[in-house]
Amino acid sequence: MTWIIGVIAVAFVGFSYGAASDNDYSGGDSDSAKAQALIEKHFPEQQGDTLTLAIKAERGIDDPTARQKIEKVIAELDASPITGPVTSPYQDEDLVTEDRRIARTTIPLTDKDVKKAEVKPLVDAVKDASGDGVTLGLGGDKAEKAETPPQGSGESVGVLAAAVILFIAFGSLVAMGLPIVTGLMAVLGGIALMKLVGHVVPSPDFTVLVAALIGLGVGIDYALFILTRYKDGLQDGDEPESATVQAITTAGHAVLFAGTTVVIALLGLVAMGQKMMTGVAIGASVTVLVTMIAAVTLLPAFLGFTGHKINSLRLPRRT
Repeated sequence: MTWIIGVIAVAFVGFSYGAASDNDYSGGDSDSAKAQALIEKHFPEQQGDTLTLAIKAERGIDDPTARQKIEKVIAELDASPITGPVTSPYQDEDLVTEDRRIARTTIPLTDKDVKKAEVKPLVDAVKDASGDGVTLGLGGDKAEKAETPPQGSGESVGVLAAAVILFIAFGSLVAMGLPIVTGLMAVLGGIALMKLVGHVVPSPDFTVLVAALIGLGVGIDYALFILTRYKDGLQDGDEPESATVQAITTAGHAVLFAGTTVVIALLGLVAMGQKMMTGVAIGASVTVLVTMIAAVTLLPAFLGFTGHKINSLRLPRRT
């Protein structure tokens, strides 16, 4: 019960007051980081996120129909509250190819933290304007993210697949459910704690996905070690309490060793000297650490509550 209350409390605090994601690729001692620092120092006016409008006109951009369409799109982009002044390819010959069929222009964004929902209307407007021999498209990191659909149910499918495999292996819904529940609770608490640690070591937005995938994998695996040893103890005639103690003193040691190895391996990313990867390393390590602790503390509590009912709700087997 203490574990459950603790996870709920940490999840509430972490998801309510956790640090925001930091997707800044700069920093560190790499050559690219040094180059970025020089650019920011000597060309501050060129800093900030941008979009790129790509134009292809089959009859050339000077065709009256094409020009009307292109100028209308540029005007819409220029009038947006999230963009700065837009230079038309009709004003700068360097933005147009010699045959006048291909052109481009850069659209500066007024805020580097502009939201995906604010960029999406611009992407849609440019895409909808294509036609009649004119192809228009917005490029850039923000445009790519705006067009990226929300993440699907990949993690849910993975958990469901793991549940089916565990059910077939153990032949019991109770035995199947314990590793799944332990892993999910540990990952929930780990990600919430990771968001709080983000105030000290910021991490990019994809760290949550990395932490969830690794945490679920190792969490279910570690719980599986202990659960298998527990079931073996019951089959040997041990009482649930002694079987739990035996499982923790044997498989539990393997879990601690394996978990520590994974944490050390993840922290190896810090050696890259790139602050974004340092955030990923710290965030994922925190989640793995929580799953490891859950396997040797939360799972034994579940086993003590379950006792001999570990084999309840069995899979019907043909004789």
